[in-house]
Amino acid sequence: MKKKSFNTIQHTLVRVCIILLSTISCNMHMDVPGQPADQSKFSVENDSFVIGESIACKNLQIIPLIGNETLENQEYMILSEVIRHKDVVVEETGNVNQLSISNNTDDYIFILAGDILKGGKQDRTIGYDVIIPPHTKHVPLESFCVESGRWQKRGHEEVNKFSDNTKMLSSRDLKLASRYEKNQSAVWRKVSEKQDKLNKNLAEMKGEDVDVRSDESGTSLQLTLESKELVEVINEYKNELKELNDLPDNTIGFAYAINGQIYGMDIYLNSNLFSKLQFRLFDAIIAEAISEHEKDSSFVAAKAEMVNEIIQKLSACEARESRVNEHTMERVYEADDAVMFETIDMTQGQTWVRKNYISKGDYDAGFGQDDQELIQRR
Repeated sequence: MKKKSFNTIQHTLVRVCIILLSTISCNMHMDVPGQPADQSKFSVENDSFVIGESIACKNLQIIPLIGNETLENQEYMILSEVIRHKDVVVEETGNVNQLSISNNTDDYIFILAGDILKGGKQDRTIGYDVIIPPHTKHVPLESFCVESGRWQKRGHEEVNKFSDNTKMLSSRDLKLASRYEKNQSAVWRKVSEKQDKLNKNLAEMKGEDVDVRSDESGTSLQLTLESKELVEVINEYKNELKELNDLPDNTIGFAYAINGQIYGMDIYLNSNLFSKLQFRLFDAIIAEAISEHEKDSSFVAAKAEMVNEIIQKLSACEARESRVNEHTMERVYEADDAVMFETIDMTQGQTWVRKNYISKGDYDAGFGQDDQELIQRR
């Protein structure tokens, strides 16, 4: 099987832009009031990607990116595969913003920025994409708290370890607050804003009062994402997005838009890694679409010109590099309205593993004195 790689982020961004620009002629539309979704079939191909039919429901549009052939490269386990069986142990260190991970397996573990760890003294999200080699002990993990106030055992969970990884950050504001701005106060504030938006929109959708804040821990993003009302509406979206269950085997990522605006793209080096992650990624962007739903609004599908403008800006930017650990490097390409994170596996000849684009939109971190006092108490 022939192996392919993309040598630079500029190369990949231009290719994705060409693909998305080609969709203009296909007249893609969102499934919104007064504007039925386009039922035409289309496929646009160049030497890197094939794009299939846009998949849309309400205010969400997902555009699969498909590799021309399966790519041979390093295989990775993901955190959710190994943490439940304690093959990987993630522990508290006494520092809100740093955890410790030990990998007891023979496998390389790929952890995503935005993965949420449930349990410990507070639920956390991981600050970087990071690769953890086999049989390594007590590797530091940068983290951010996505549950304010609690600093003790919750229910039957272990207080010094984390029990599960089923969810990930579900808004671009939360991703920007943690991965881009690295601001704990902003993360807490964006969790609260997310909960408020979900309460309002779920109440409108369901025609009844809704509170996604858990009685067990009202500030926990993890428990909010587990709430019955939210899960029900996510499943309603998924029932309308059944094509996501039948993506081609060599799908390596997607772009997505909400309310007609491009919010981001996620591209992976191989289809196997993407297939392990895709349903959690889709759940996260569906939750984001629900929180950003605008009742009785009408809009056209995202225009490829919007993607083109951002990509052209990013392709002209110089990358800044930082070492996450001995095995992982991050390159960041930034324009005024978007940022791209490229994760590099240093053990595989500096091969890129993931390219994650996030639109900045109208992001505003916000800040509160109460948040700063919580940080100081830690």
